[in-house]
Amino acid sequence: MDFTGKRVLITGGSRGIGKACAEAFAKRGAKVAINYVRNEDAARATLNGLPGKGHILAQADISDPSAIEGLITDTVTGLGGLDIVVNNAGVSQRHPINTVSYEEWQDSWDRILAVNLRAPANVIYWATQHFLKNGGGRIVNVSSRGAFRGEPEMPA
Repeated sequence: MDFTGKRVLITGGSRGIGKACAEAFAKRGAKVAINYVRNEDAARATLNGLPGKGHILAQADISDPSAIEGLITDTVTGLGGLDIVVNNAGVSQRHPINTVSYEEWQDSWDRILAVNLRAPANVIYWATQHFLKNGGGRIVNVSSRGAFRGEPEMPA
């Protein structure tokens, strides 16, 4: 596939699947925005390893709904537009019901739902606002194996 001239935002783009996505899009001609929360060193290393030019870092904590509009705006400004969003960011943390306190249980559920469920929906909302004004776009949602089987140590 040829993505020459396409502008791509990848949430959680600094490591793992997100990094592989960034590399694949860049190798095929896209300009990539790598979203990350805290690990700027990993994000910068990924950025510096991408072929081509015009790639950017896009720092934002997508678990914070108020940060996402700015992420999309900064990405559009930095890349000169936005054509594709890859909702890849995700978190997991152990919270087995037989060993955690109720407070830890609530914290785990809140964090996991904020990043893995609400954040992609909010990214879709703000990216679509841009797409509607600019001729469309594409959204790719990466999901977890947890959607297909139980995770006793991480039920959220």
